[in-house]
Amino acid sequence: MGGGVTSYHLKCNTNKVLVKCKGNPYTSCESTYVAPATISDTPPSGKYNKPASAGKCGGLTQKEVQEFLNIHNKMRCAVGAPPVEWDAELQCQAQKAQNDIQAFKHSDCYNLPIKAGENIATGTNVATAAWMWFTEYLQSTDYAHGGETGHFSAMSWKGVTKIGCGIGRGGKGVIRCQYVGSPLPNMGGEYDSNLNKFEGESADFAKCNLPMGDLKSHAKMFQKWGILNPSGQMASNLGLYSITDSLWPHASSMAFFSACAFLGTAAMVSLGVAMRRWNAKARDVNTQEHLELSSVEDPDSLE
Repeated sequence: MGGGVTSYHLKCNTNKVLVKCKGNPYTSCESTYVAPATISDTPPSGKYNKPASAGKCGGLTQKEVQEFLNIHNKMRCAVGAPPVEWDAELQCQAQKAQNDIQAFKHSDCYNLPIKAGENIATGTNVATAAWMWFTEYLQSTDYAHGGETGHFSAMSWKGVTKIGCGIGRGGKGVIRCQYVGSPLPNMGGEYDSNLNKFEGESADFAKCNLPMGDLKSHAKMFQKWGILNPSGQMASNLGLYSITDSLWPHASSMAFFSACAFLGTAAMVSLGVAMRRWNAKARDVNTQEHLELSSVEDPDSLE
């Protein structure tokens, strides 16, 4: 504070924002901060710029439908997959599935009238949902066996030609996208012919109007949420790193987690000894208090 001006240093995701307010009480506030570019700011380029028409079944608005298709096609452009089109019937099928299930749970998508692969995400923001799925590439390039990239591989699958998505806006929200093509996404034996190895070079994003800053801020946010664990060359290309890389660059992740397990076990043993000593002292002070504590905290009292 000073000269009748109060300065606030704020943080929005990973972006630092300076706001200055005048007067007491404040008469005006201003900031020179300019929001960084996002994936939704510009349409895809060339053949990836496809029109979308929303189905007449409620759910996503026309604006959200076009935005979701644009985002998918930008991401497919980056990984070298052909563009997809929006299918209103598929949208209505996804919307009906969400209306029926009303929860964060997969439908029996491979046995619906329109056989399809499916991605689901918590929330109601289409860009955030797409980033949740796409940033899985930061965890592995072994798509067939990695077990952590199924959403990324579904939206990047070369054989997919049409998409349609539904939404549930109650509670925390659910976004449900279905993918149609031949072969359907994530089918065994088809990974090599339907997915390019992708490590996310800056040129891959630049050519497809995908802002690196938007990708990086979402990746960091998902790390904080505990749903993303960037690693290897993919993380390095984005300026991220994994804890295993920073601690023991030449050690395997299995060795690291084994060490963590050992340290955790040692810590638990020490904690158990300390608790038993504390309980013994507490017994001399207040027998009833000791009994209440041991019923909750003493492992020997649990069946």
